[in-house]
Amino acid sequence: MALPSTSVLLCGIKLRSPLVLSACAIGEYGKQLMKAAKAGAAAVVTQTLVDQERYKFRGPKDPTPHQIKVFETAKGLTVCGAGKGMRFSYDEWVDREFKLALEGGAPVILSMSTIGAKANPDADTTVAKTFEQLGASAIELNFAPTWFPNKAGGFWRLPESPYIISALKKAVKIPLIPKIPYILDVVPVAKMLEEAGADAIHVEGATAILFIDVDMCRPVEPSMNGYNEMSGEAAKPFAVRCIAEIVKSGVNIPIIGSGGIFSGRDVAEYIMAGATCVEMATAPMHFGLGVFRRINTELKNFMQEKGYEKLDDFRGKALKYVDPKYSHIGEFKAVVDPNLCDACGLCKIPCDSAHEAISVDLVARIDQDKCAGCAYCIVKCPRGAISLKGWPPAE
Repeated sequence: MALPSTSVLLCGIKLRSPLVLSACAIGEYGKQLMKAAKAGAAAVVTQTLVDQERYKFRGPKDPTPHQIKVFETAKGLTVCGAGKGMRFSYDEWVDREFKLALEGGAPVILSMSTIGAKANPDADTTVAKTFEQLGASAIELNFAPTWFPNKAGGFWRLPESPYIISALKKAVKIPLIPKIPYILDVVPVAKMLEEAGADAIHVEGATAILFIDVDMCRPVEPSMNGYNEMSGEAAKPFAVRCIAEIVKSGVNIPIIGSGGIFSGRDVAEYIMAGATCVEMATAPMHFGLGVFRRINTELKNFMQEKGYEKLDDFRGKALKYVDPKYSHIGEFKAVVDPNLCDACGLCKIPCDSAHEAISVDLVARIDQDKCAGCAYCIVKCPRGAISLKGWPPAE
């Protein structure tokens, strides 16, 4: 039996899989974008570019180090990073680097800064037109870092985004994809972007955070605004939540998700929340460009196991359960499989702090009258010996 298809149509752009290289240090070089495409990325996004007039950050002028590992689990890792500019100048990208990127054979998406667009819209339209002519398949408008808190507090670029999109829509025909960070009240922002003419929206789980090294008495790494950006495994639930809310609200343009994608099941999670495709940066940066083919194979195997032939078969499938009526509080009890339990007693630790429902002799035993179904014991069990009887519930 043939493996399922993971191909995607994004704003009229045919992608062989939903796995796109996100704007990151790989995209500082046209040659590396070419390598990523040949390694299996369905499309590649350049590192964020600005026009020559506003080109300020290059090479040693960037904050360093750029990435610090915060923690790592069996599933992936979480990092925090600082803003980073292009390695080559605007003219070098026009003359050489973008052409190298196109040699990879995958669609190339320009990530473009919009700093100062309202004051000088001609600068941004010139950039957009130039790269459309060079062969860019779409333009990603990087609003994400400019929405991090500034000195006055608040997100100072938000009011300009409809103006920026509207101006660029008049200048180019290729799709415009605004990129936004995790935002608590994301639906009004998504609807505003759709109304302004955005062809898709990229939602990343990254958000402004602050990790302090208590030995150095300072942030764990330097940055241009004092804050850091969290990405990787811990960012995924932030992005998935935002995507689910956007799709449930009726926004009718494709949504791209990014943050914490290390396996085919991670991609499936985004798709079940309603995403059209995903972008990846942390995984290819830390584990190499081979992750694109590996994750796509894992996704196909997952789909075959579940009986899905194409991504549309399960896109948005989880959304109906994102509803208060599916909050089955207190209806399920924990049970122990005596064939798996080794009586280690770890499950008893959290239960003794609350319900005192677990005793341990040859195996763990759970008093069904005292069990609250909280599942802390399941979290603690290293052998997978405990489950909630009747979970998940029937339709």
